[in-house]
Amino acid sequence: MTPDTSNADSGIVSEEAIVAKWAEMSPLIDRLAQRVGMPDEFPVLTGSALAGDEAACAAYPVSHAASLCLTAAVDHLHAAKVLVADAGFHHLAASSTLARGVIENAATGYWMLASRGRDERVTRALRWYLRNAHDQEEAARNVANVGGATEAEVKKKIKEASDRRGLDWAKVTSRLYATSIIREVEGETRLPLTFLWRVCSGLAHGRPWAYLGALTRETQVSHTPGVQEIRLTSSSAMALYPTLEAMHLVMEFIRLRDLRAGIFHPPRG
Repeated sequence: MTPDTSNADSGIVSEEAIVAKWAEMSPLIDRLAQRVGMPDEFPVLTGSALAGDEAACAAYPVSHAASLCLTAAVDHLHAAKVLVADAGFHHLAASSTLARGVIENAATGYWMLASRGRDERVTRALRWYLRNAHDQEEAARNVANVGGATEAEVKKKIKEASDRRGLDWAKVTSRLYATSIIREVEGETRLPLTFLWRVCSGLAHGRPWAYLGALTRETQVSHTPGVQEIRLTSSSAMALYPTLEAMHLVMEFIRLRDLRAGIFHPPRG
């Protein structure tokens, strides 16, 4: 985003520029929210890399895992737009928490599809499915009559799929870590993902370093000797910037997903 020329020397982005950027972004975000709810919007064409991935591991499709990541990313992105651009609320952490959800999901989906090698893409998808089974079992550990396949049952089926493909089982069962995924995708996309994700995560968890570093501070009259009292507020720039970069990541993810699905995109102009 280019700062308004009246603030060019200070590097401060004007409120007018921020409003204009939201006005530019909002129709695109609305369209993305529509698209993820329409089954024909993200096809997998015959002969594409993703079609080959499905044939290689039909029980645990790479495209389904990627689609779930995309849906979750866009859902968070649209919620941020509704909160900030439509409702006009600047909560201390809510928009950053939503941007964090966009970054984590879009980065995971991008990472799953990033490799040009089929075995690597299938391996990454299987790792994602295994993590899903583990998290489900952990969440339902003390809940009766949840139903569905157990983690052990899913792991057995994934082992069979992995063996049929001749994959490295140690790699398939290695745990997913958001930090390593986001760093890798940052290197691929050149977007400032790690820093933004950490700041947004800090805000989401109420960490003082993030609140004091990212929010606007106003010193208040202290009623306790030796204790400084401050008032924290968010800014329109802080509400915009993580969401803007998260949207850029979603678009990179869709571009890569379409490439793997055999859908042509014109070169960037």
